[in-house]
Amino acid sequence: MKALLGCIIFAAINSHALADLKPDILDCNAQKAARNAALDSTVGVSGHCDAEKLADKAKDNAKDSVKEAKKEVGETIDNTKKDVADALPGDKHKHDNLPHKRD
Repeated sequence: MKALLGCIIFAAINSHALADLKPDILDCNAQKAARNAALDSTVGVSGHCDAEKLADKAKDNAKDSVKEAKKEVGETIDNTKKDVADALPGDKHKHDNLPHKRD
């Protein structure tokens, strides 16, 4: 009984240390997905990481990359507009000095 109580106290104390490692342990990557697929096909039991979760993670990463790229392009356009306006002679807020396309 004392040993059980000691194990419970030890687990409670160390659970905070393990919580910090949890994201690294649970990170789903291609190697873990392949290993879990092999385990599932041979033993019938696998871990939490599978091809579906890996695809969801890749999709989320792609969405984040597209959002970041759009943000950077928008900032570049804004900076270019500002640079052009600063380079124009005279009143910077009038666009009379800009060449216009002819139809």
